[in-house]
Amino acid sequence: MNRMYQTLTALESPHFKKIQKRMHEQDNRATGHPMYLVQQKRILSDEDDSIYVFVQVFFTDKGAQDYIDNNEHNLLEPRIYIASGNANPEWKLIRKILRGDSNDV
Repeated sequence: MNRMYQTLTALESPHFKKIQKRMHEQDNRATGHPMYLVQQKRILSDEDDSIYVFVQVFFTDKGAQDYIDNNEHNLLEPRIYIASGNANPEWKLIRKILRGDSNDV
């Protein structure tokens, strides 16, 4: 099976369709190309000195929340932080493909 056929088949899978639906229906939190970042707290020198560090990136809020729900036991005070991928042409292209906006690709 050639790669192009595998890619087209993957784009028609039920799992992919769920992601596509979520991307169309979710709150983008005031950014055109949101990146849903899961972060966790990292304690530096003492409990009063901490920062949040990157763990994973997701295309949907639900994907980020599912990750937290499934991995919370390994994460210290996880949160979802929204960053903008608007200046990232690769991120924008992949989001357009995932959303099914093929006319803009």
